[in-house]
Amino acid sequence: MTSDTARRALVALLVTLAACSSEAPFGGGGNAPVAADDDVASPPDEGPSPFVPDGTALPVDVRRVADGDSVRADADGVELEIRLLGVNAPEGDECYGDEARARLEELLAEGEVELRPWPAATDDFGRTLGYLTAGDVFVNLALLSSGHAVARDQSNHAYARQFEDAEAEAASAGRGVWAPDACGVATDARLEIVELMANAPGDDRRNPNGEYVVIENVGEDEADLTGWTIRDESTRHRYTFPEVIVRPGQRARLRTGCGEDDIGATPIELFWCDPEPPVWNNDGDTAFLLDSGGNTVDFFRS
Repeated sequence: MTSDTARRALVALLVTLAACSSEAPFGGGGNAPVAADDDVASPPDEGPSPFVPDGTALPVDVRRVADGDSVRADADGVELEIRLLGVNAPEGDECYGDEARARLEELLAEGEVELRPWPAATDDFGRTLGYLTAGDVFVNLALLSSGHAVARDQSNHAYARQFEDAEAEAASAGRGVWAPDACGVATDARLEIVELMANAPGDDRRNPNGEYVVIENVGEDEADLTGWTIRDESTRHRYTFPEVIVRPGQRARLRTGCGEDDIGATPIELFWCDPEPPVWNNDGDTAFLLDSGGNTVDFFRS
């Protein structure tokens, strides 16, 4: 199949998908369903992304950047809402949301923008999923490298390893959302996520308390977790800690289902009582621990 023929076939498929998808809120949270977000920081001096993704490239004309991972564009007369695959940026009203949007706009100005849909499918908001390139820049990857987005785990996502490596390097360097003071004054507390039980025994929906995440105070002082949060990588599920103090060396286990908190237990037992369990994806997910100001203190990938 010639490139022009492949491009026409791709456009035809996108037209069909656009016609079939229902009207969805543009810029909403989330990503592909997995078996189902100061001044603008200067980007790191890491140079252009080392490669561009494979697949048929479709030139697109970006009309609007909604947030750090979503754009509205035209492709051969087809109006598309595009959700960048494999990444998740803060929403516009969240800490670092404005910076993420500005970074995406900056990257898209690097050259001709092309879309490689994956695999010409839409997410649960009706948006076209795919990779974007601008000139020789792999936009999805560049957002991770500069710390303006975090990686989404998807089992058949071709560049998952590269995306996770870029995320880990940005986190280690403290860039973007990974800076200790990205959302305000950095905390002195030293908490780590030490375990994530993403796959509960049996049916997760019938056994939500079989899912849990464990954090530990690895510092030398007591840590006040009041107002801290735990969230999943989609940002759809968030838990805010009540008034709870964790002593040095002590652990706290947060279960997805309902129950009565036991602050005096060892480990401390807390219950999320999430209204839409399960929280964690069995085939891979990431737990994020944020302090009361919204700074990312730790993350754990299952």
